[in-house]
Amino acid sequence: MDSKEKILESALDQLIIWALYDLEQSDDAAKQAAENLSKLYDSLKFDDKLDAEVKTRIDQYIQQSISAANSEFRHIYLQGARDCIIIMREFGIIR
Repeated sequence: MDSKEKILESALDQLIIWALYDLEQSDDAAKQAAENLSKLYDSLKFDDKLDAEVKTRIDQYIQQSISAANSEFRHIYLQGARDCIIIMREFGIIR
C-alpha cells in the first residue's frame, strides 16, 4: 500500500468515526444501544465467575466482530460515495 492509499484509508477511517459519533449524538436509540453494549462488556470483563480463558475468548470475539463491522462500514461508505456520483451524473450535475 503506497502513501496515497494510506492517507485515503486514514481519511476514510476518520470519516466513519465522525459519522458514528454523529449517529450516537443525534439518535437516542443508537446512543442507548452503545451504552448498553458497553455495560454488557464491562459486566463480562469483570465477572469473577468467568475464568481467564472464557474472558480471552470473549475479547477475541469482540475484536473479530469490530474488525468485520469496520470492513462493512468501509464498504458501505465507499459504495454510498459511488452511488452519489452515479446519481449526480444521471441528473447532469457532474460529467
